[in-house]
Amino acid sequence: MTFRIERAHARDLTKVKHLWKVMIADYERLSDGVWEVREPGEAWARRHQQYLEWINDAGGIVFLAFDPDTDEVVGYAALHLVTSGAAFDLGESYGDVETLAVLPERRGQGIGLALLNACQKELDRREIEYLSLETLASNTGALRLYERAGFQPFMVRMVRRVDFDE
Repeated sequence: MTFRIERAHARDLTKVKHLWKVMIADYERLSDGVWEVREPGEAWARRHQQYLEWINDAGGIVFLAFDPDTDEVVGYAALHLVTSGAAFDLGESYGDVETLAVLPERRGQGIGLALLNACQKELDRREIEYLSLETLASNTGALRLYERAGFQPFMVRMVRRVDFDE
């Protein structure tokens, strides 16, 4: 099946709200009650505001994947440009894929990989050398995609609940 990738404008962001909510539902399922997931509406309000800020201050780009027959958005990637830290030389800045979401019925069709390639091309155009992302450790489907796309483990984020009653 075919699709096309386009760069989003701020006015296009409402077109990805349904995909964001699908991703939040995936997080709920994949976290299996171990981690609290925000209510989808609240999560979207927070992320929507970030997307607007990134697009308006040139700190990020959102790419949309469209079904050319229906013009429906079937996937998207949000690329955030991040200042490199002190320890590792990733250049002055690097790209971080903050969100990659594809409709469940459209997964496995190359949309996620095409969106990652769009991010990579944008970074190449800007002469930025590194691209990062993170996903839930239990998201084996996404991990397989990212490995196929050339990503490899770098840092491990570990989280625990702070219990002051202990």
